[in-house]
Amino acid sequence: MVLDEQPEFVYGDGDGTVNMLSLLALESLWSNEKNQTLKVIKIPGVSHTLILKNDAALEEIIGEISGINSIAEYYVGYRIK
Repeated sequence: MVLDEQPEFVYGDGDGTVNMLSLLALESLWSNEKNQTLKVIKIPGVSHTLILKNDAALEEIIGEISGINSIAEYYVGYRIK
C-alpha cells in the first residue's frame, strides 16, 4: 500500500497518554468480572505521566489505596476472630 500523502494524527479525548476510548473499553470489559473491582478516578488537569508528581493527584490516589486497605484489614480481622 502506497499513500499519496503523509497520514494525519487525530488525537481523541484523553490525557495525552491514555485515550478515553481505551479507558471506557477497559471499564466495559471489567464491569462483569467477579471479585475484580475497577474504579476509575478522573483527576482534571493532570496528565497520565505527571500524576505521581502532582500533590492533589497523589492525595487522591493515597486516599483510594488507604480506603481499600481499611476494608481489607476489616475483613481479615473479621475472619480471624
